[in-house]
Amino acid sequence: MNMDTLVAIGAGSAYLVSIPALFDNRRHTYFEAATAIIGFVQLGRYLEELAKSKMIHDVEELVNMQPQNATLIKGKNERIISIDKGSN
Repeated sequence: MNMDTLVAIGAGSAYLVSIPALFDNRRHTYFEAATAIIGFVQLGRYLEELAKSKMIHDVEELVNMQPQNATLIKGKNERIISIDKGSN
């Protein structure tokens, strides 16, 4: 069972309880609750995907900001060397 199962049970229960309530004026209907549950879950998923997309973009920018060259200092000698991405 995951979150989708729990949402489906909650929304389905609200909907099923509301059907007989249509014919009994003394009972409340919960169709809007079922719709709201599904709407909030979908909104949450959308916001999560936006956050993931932004995070991926930001990480790619950080990787592209890595310097291509480094200055190696040994004693009094300085030398500019290329950074090999495959080596440690």
